[in-house]
Amino acid sequence: MNITRSQPNTPNKPDKPNKPNKPNKPKTMHLNDIARLRSYLTVKHHIPGRMRVLFHPALIGRPEVKELVNSHSELPPGVTSVRVNALAMSVVIEYDPRRIPPDLLEELVRADDQRVVEVLRELGEKLGITS
Repeated sequence: MNITRSQPNTPNKPDKPNKPNKPNKPKTMHLNDIARLRSYLTVKHHIPGRMRVLFHPALIGRPEVKELVNSHSELPPGVTSVRVNALAMSVVIEYDPRRIPPDLLEELVRADDQRVVEVLRELGEKLGITS
């Protein structure tokens, strides 16, 4: 099962066939979502602009992960696509390395609890976002 999220997002389906199509606002995937789940993640391969991350099978059952995958999430600034391969238990994150420094993105996955706060702050400053 492969799931791909790319910018721009596809429109949502209407809730009921008889109702006018009112697109729901998609949930936004934040970099702190990655930080929060990092203990389940391992960087497998990383070149500037593309990072493959393996995830632990325990993530499959977590409700917040299911919600992110199923909600047609908007992507964080600088991230161009996220592809989930559940069978391979991997995620490919494609991003603009001019906007997101590759070393900081990788450190976001590998950082300990104290350093991850600083990494999120640095990424937020680079992308002009606040948490």
